[in-house]
Amino acid sequence: MKLTKGFELGVCIMAVLATQEEGIPVGSSIIHSRLGSSLTYTKKLIRKLVVADLAKSVSGNNGGFSLARPAKEITVLNVVEALEGTIDTFPNTGLLNRTLQANDTTAVETADAVIHQVFHEADRRWQDFLNTVTVGDIVQDVLGRDHLPTINWNESSEIRELLIQKVLRGRNGHDKKGISKN
Repeated sequence: MKLTKGFELGVCIMAVLATQEEGIPVGSSIIHSRLGSSLTYTKKLIRKLVVADLAKSVSGNNGGFSLARPAKEITVLNVVEALEGTIDTFPNTGLLNRTLQANDTTAVETADAVIHQVFHEADRRWQDFLNTVTVGDIVQDVLGRDHLPTINWNESSEIRELLIQKVLRGRNGHDKKGISKN
């Protein structure tokens, strides 16, 4: 199974939501500008995440989106299934049966069942693994932190960048030039 660009964008949306200050929803236009994707496509992906109960929508002037539950409780499998659907790498359309129909039917049905079982087992193993990795794990690994830093993505770009620098300085004990604060 090849994941789409939509999945990659969806993971980025989840990363933004995971690092957003709690209680402050982030607007879809902010997410869109951060990703550099079309606003319509960004909204479509966010809608899928909301329908899957991975994100929640807050209406109103200061509305937007936030995680529906903590990032450590949302698995990569949850995100894959929300954006790509159920993992099924071998849909078994019966083509093998139709192609070899004139030959031994029992052998063809056996081959069809064996192939389907192989891919079903591969899907199960992939699902099991994706179910062990959370959005929180990915964001922490990417940022090299033992807990998720938060910022308010809704702030202006200059203020947001200063906040990001402050979060990074506070986490590693260095200023933005790499000079230790101690």
